This record gives sequence, C-alpha cells and structure tokens, in this order.
Amino acid sequence: MRDTIRNGLRATALVSAIAAATLAATACGVDDGFITGVVSSNPNGGGGGTQTGSLSITILAGNNQIADVGRNVNDSLAVTVTRNGVAASGVTVNWTVISGSAIVSSTASTTNGQGVAKTLVAVGALAERSTVRASVTGATVDFALTGRIP
Repeated sequence: MRDTIRNGLRATALVSAIAAATLAATACGVDDGFITGVVSSNPNGGGGGTQTGSLSITILAGNNQIADVGRNVNDSLAVTVTRNGVAASGVTVNWTVISGSAIVSSTASTTNGQGVAKTLVAVGALAERSTVRASVTGATVDFALTGRIP
C-alpha cells in the first residue's frame, strides 16, 4: 500500500513538473516544438529575451538571374529571416521549385547567426522562366530565374 502511495506521489510530481515546463515553454515561445526563448528576470527582456512572434523572410540576393540552360546561376539564392525585426538563427528555410525546370542543390538550409540561409540553383534544360520559393513557417518569397540558350 505504501509503495502504491509513493508511486502515486511520484507520478503526481512528474505531471506537475511537466506542466510547469510546458507553461515555461509557452511563456518563452515555442517554434516547431522546440523552446527557443529564455526565461529572464529582467522585465526589459535582458538575458537573451524571448523568441516569440512570427517569422519574416526577405530576399537578400540572387533574384532575377539569367544563366545558360543546364548551368548554375552566378549567385546563390539568399534570404534573411527575422523574428520581430531581429535576425533569427537556426531556422529551417525550405526551397521549392514552383514553376519551370530549375534544380535547387538543397531543398532545405538553416539560417546562420545573421539570419541568412542560402542555396545554389541551376536553371533547367529548357530556355524558360523558373520560380523558386523560399519558405519558413508563415512566410514565403519567390525568386525568378531565366534559362537561355547559349
């Protein structure tokens, strides 16, 4: 009987600890199931602040490039990802060919400390316009690329 009571108390304590951790995660901001913020005793957000808010994505480089069919464009496609106006590191950016026959070297990349993610791309085998989309949770941007016959 005592063992049953002890096990019940341990289970109750575990459930309470999980509930407290969930509340702390919610207060800090959760992105894709991972806690991304920190708890700070500074009311002004010191100690790293929190990572709540939605993500924004903007084109940094590589839009409107022209390349010979079957060749890489000169510059990598690059985006900047921010959260509440601050560079967001460690965010996965997905790269998808929306139209045309372009080929991305990687379908996903992760932002660096400046919030920048990149991928290389080749125009397809046809002289056509291709669109490559970069996306993060809740935001997308499209790159235009054109293949030409040499």
